[in-house]
Amino acid sequence: MRILVLCILFSSCQLITGQKIDEQHAKDEEFDALLNKVNKTSELSAAAQNSASKKAAKIVTNTVNKITALKAEVNTLKNELNETKSKLDSAVNTVDTGSKFVLRTISTDQKNR
Repeated sequence: MRILVLCILFSSCQLITGQKIDEQHAKDEEFDALLNKVNKTSELSAAAQNSASKKAAKIVTNTVNKITALKAEVNTLKNELNETKSKLDSAVNTVDTGSKFVLRTISTDQKNR
């Protein structure tokens, strides 16, 4: 009798623990797992986009500052060039009257060449 009770007990435990999982339940778990992955991916994507926009803003700011500095340098160089040009033009227009020079004709005689 004890053996019979033990056999019934073991067989009932096997039936209870060995039941198959419902297919719909398995599909629901798989769907939930996929939704969790999508949520994690979207969070990572948002973080990456935020980081990229910060870096892009920093690059734009640095570029604008550099362009402004280069424009100022170009203006300074143009002013220096104009000053130098005006000095050279005034020096060329000044006639040097302190030196004398004479123009002589070119002689056709071979001796005087």
